[in-house]
Amino acid sequence: MLRNHQTIGEKTMKAFASDLDRTLIFSKKMLEQFPSQEPVELVERYEGKELSYISTKTKEHLLQLKNEVCFLPVTTRTTAQYRRIDLFQHEIKPEFAITANGAVILKNNHEVAEWSEKMRKDLTSLPSLQEVMQEAEALPIYDSVKKVRVVENYFFYYIVDPTIINHVDPQTLQAWGRARRWQVSWQGRKIYFIPEVINKWRAVQYLKEQLGWTAIVSAGDSYLDQPLVQNADRGIVPKHGELLNSQMQLSSTRCPGIKASIEITKQAIEGLLKKEVDLT
Repeated sequence: MLRNHQTIGEKTMKAFASDLDRTLIFSKKMLEQFPSQEPVELVERYEGKELSYISTKTKEHLLQLKNEVCFLPVTTRTTAQYRRIDLFQHEIKPEFAITANGAVILKNNHEVAEWSEKMRKDLTSLPSLQEVMQEAEALPIYDSVKKVRVVENYFFYYIVDPTIINHVDPQTLQAWGRARRWQVSWQGRKIYFIPEVINKWRAVQYLKEQLGWTAIVSAGDSYLDQPLVQNADRGIVPKHGELLNSQMQLSSTRCPGIKASIEITKQAIEGLLKKEVDLT
């Protein structure tokens, strides 16, 4: 049971829950798009390719947070993709992590069975993955799909030709999804189809209830991060984040790119470690 979690002092009472890609870690493309003189470190390789980097200062902030509160990575990546990030397997080893957009909770890198069982039960009331995948093939966008990826047998996404973005109404896709109780979210070249019971905040809230957290600072850049950013005591969006294009009033960093990650982790330290800072 998660309630057996024991830590000295107030560590279990506060958490920093953050998205990873384009929030804390960045691809070469992002580094080139938002150039900075900040020192960076490689944190992910795959099949011989260098994929993701983190600011040295951001890593220092995360180490400080990890030592005093619960640092909780929250990602849409599969568990295998999360484990590719060397930083979180060696230098910073979070006790808990959330993968597959909230469908999977890891404790000490092992899947929490009780949460996975809850997910499976919740999904029985919705159209199945196979049904939605089959129905989605009739959508107008399907002719532009280059690849189809299934995530942990919970949801799927399309990798599409980016030139079709201006020819498709996202609201029409979202309405199609709502009719099936599935979320449809367009993220660059990817279109995600995710059951509505799966979102990052539900998994964070489960941990909050199990572990007794009283304060959570969160961060995320994409529309899939909306529940996470909205429901935390303080939610932060990097200046480059597409989530800022929504109609919500959200707190943003001053700088885009990798500098945003430094601002985010600094604000998390101020909000969680300095008692005089009011999170409300």
